[in-house]
Amino acid sequence: MRLLRSSTRLSLVSLASASIALGVSACGSKTPEPAKPSAPAPVVAEAPATKTAPAGETPPAVVAAPAVNDPAVVPTVEPPAVVDAPPVAADSGLPGLWAPLFVVGHESTWEVKVHLKTLDIDRDPSEPSVYKEEDKGGDLTCRVASVEQLENKFQKSTVTCEGFDDTGTGDSPAGIWMTDGTRVWIPSEGDLPDQLTLPAEPAPKKWQLGEGEEVEIVYEIKAGEDAGAWCFSAGYQMGDGGVSEVCFSKDKGPYLYKILTGSAVQDITVTMRVK
Repeated sequence: MRLLRSSTRLSLVSLASASIALGVSACGSKTPEPAKPSAPAPVVAEAPATKTAPAGETPPAVVAAPAVNDPAVVPTVEPPAVVDAPPVAADSGLPGLWAPLFVVGHESTWEVKVHLKTLDIDRDPSEPSVYKEEDKGGDLTCRVASVEQLENKFQKSTVTCEGFDDTGTGDSPAGIWMTDGTRVWIPSEGDLPDQLTLPAEPAPKKWQLGEGEEVEIVYEIKAGEDAGAWCFSAGYQMGDGGVSEVCFSKDKGPYLYKILTGSAVQDITVTMRVK
């Protein structure tokens, strides 16, 4: 009987505990939220099937693509635009070291140096002579402005120059040059002989025009100081003296002037050379 009571009591306690538990669960529970749909699984792209090389053959090597900033990758550079070169003057077709003189447009730049030695005429006559010395110079640019075809195969070239021309002697390449294909010369006015006659094939030669105490002119063709150059010189003595020399080279035509004039009051030395 005691046993039955104990069992009944245990059963009632168990039921009461279960009821309490159920009551708490019912009161404290919330309405469950609907389940969210699951995100679709990403599609994994299948790698291309690897081709198997036929038996006996070596499979081709796989070359990896270069990285974007790989220094071994040389960028493509566009070639620079082609600029047309200026037209080159045609050859005159003439023989001789002076042929460039007869090519229209042929241009040369000369370095001109002048040395003056001048007597001081304001000095006291009882004092020894005193000379003032001065050096000056500059660049002179000369160009063949025109070439005329004349009768009997004669050609006339006109050379113009711009720049430093204060030489005191008036010598320069500017002026008229003549050729008949066998020689070149500067025509003279009046009855004076033509100046600066140089044949197409120069050879050493010396001749004299006029002889006397007051007048003496000596012309000479001689080899120049530079290889392959030939010079024409004229020395004169007509009260005052002087020497004028012009040298020619194959590619430049006249390229060197040397002038020396002397008088009682002034000596002038001029050197002109193509740069």
